[in-house]
Amino acid sequence: MKSIQSTAAIAVLCIGLVASNLIAQPGKPCSMHPEKKPFETHFLPIPDLTDQQKEQIETLQTAHIKATLPLQNEIAEKRARMRTLSTAEKVDMNKINETIDAIGALDVKLMKLQAAHHQEIRKLLTDKQRLFFDTHQPAHPGPDAMHRGHIRHQFHPPLEQVPPPEPPPMPER
Repeated sequence: MKSIQSTAAIAVLCIGLVASNLIAQPGKPCSMHPEKKPFETHFLPIPDLTDQQKEQIETLQTAHIKATLPLQNEIAEKRARMRTLSTAEKVDMNKINETIDAIGALDVKLMKLQAAHHQEIRKLLTDKQRLFFDTHQPAHPGPDAMHRGHIRHQFHPPLEQVPPPEPPPMPER
């Protein structure tokens, strides 16, 4: 009887994991707007873009992604390294500080590339389009937006208000 219960519990757990994995699969980049191209979703909806402007923006966007992706990857690696250093048995603050400095330098390079990219796009726009572009944020902030403070933790209560989790019940033997 207990083996049937444990088998059923494992089956339910596996089904739950598979279902949650399917739900978490990334969709098409423009799944909400299938008729839009990727750059249009990012800069949506700059009014009255000509076909030439769209092509130029798409070219700039592709070049920008190619230039910034290695920096973003390196920043992620450094953050992982810092996590490893800060949780080691013997913490070496010199190495942690060096890693923080390296992340800061990479962030500066990334921000400079982003600012230059923003200005390149602005040069392609009319006054009306430029005003719109300057007053609206991109539809999807980057992956490090939370680390840079662009996304607030508005949906999460402060840690001191979160009760500790209940320990799971011990199975009977």
